[in-house]
Amino acid sequence: MADESTYTTGASIIDSEYISRTVGKAILEHSIMLPLMRIENLQGVPARVASFPIAPSMTLTTKSTDNTATSNAAWTPTSVEATCVEYSWKTVVTDMLKESSVTDPMAQIVMEAERALLDKVDSIAMALFGGFTGATQAAGSTGVDLTHLACLVALRNLKTNFKGGADNAVFVLSPMGVYDLGAELITPVTNGASPAYARTDLSSLFGSAVQNTGMTSALAGFVAGKYPVFSSTNVPADGTTDRHGCCFVPGEAIGCAIKWMPRVEFGRDLPNGINGDIVMASIAFGVCELRDTAGVKIFEDY
Repeated sequence: MADESTYTTGASIIDSEYISRTVGKAILEHSIMLPLMRIENLQGVPARVASFPIAPSMTLTTKSTDNTATSNAAWTPTSVEATCVEYSWKTVVTDMLKESSVTDPMAQIVMEAERALLDKVDSIAMALFGGFTGATQAAGSTGVDLTHLACLVALRNLKTNFKGGADNAVFVLSPMGVYDLGAELITPVTNGASPAYARTDLSSLFGSAVQNTGMTSALAGFVAGKYPVFSSTNVPADGTTDRHGCCFVPGEAIGCAIKWMPRVEFGRDLPNGINGDIVMASIAFGVCELRDTAGVKIFEDY
């Protein structure tokens, strides 16, 4: 029994590694922002700072009357940087817990750990939403419930300011913002007789999702039948007055440098003679705003 505190089996190591890799891949579906950002992969690279080149908006010059060719302005890209920071989570799973549980506690703990790490990515990336305020870009009003008109204004401002095209724009709003949009669609309008409801084609844009104010992360519907609306409780709050949603162009508004994706490591040799596994989950990443014109802050009433 002398080596009991360090004893483990090859099967348990393989099982834990399999759990980490399998669950880690599946859990990526729970991140809203990762697929919507420009990714710079630093895995295997001896660096933790990524530089994102930003191409300038070009304006063509006119040719002179004597047909002498004139050159365009010099194409000089700028760049912004994102620095990777490690975020980690640690716990201990005792042998007693593993042996007495009806379900596999390791799988559940790994899933929750990696979900928490990806939730951190969303949280930090969405914290940039409040910075998309260039030249009259913000939409909605402080302290006022979100409306479809505010969403359309955000689209208009985005298409006006971002010259690269906004046909693939997306919305990321809080669950309450999504609820407000749905409530606006189904609120009765008094016309002197029976209430008149919004057109059914508009009401169907958000479906039953608008009734679920407790949702944490989901595709909630579409604006104008085309632009996806994602809902997340990570949408940042400004004090107790507003939350700041955003309408932005994927891959053009926010950049993300990744040193490593969520990974889970296991160990034994616990202190104080405890028998069990140490579970350490970590991720290393950094985010940055790429183009102020590629996003529009949207005020949502808190």
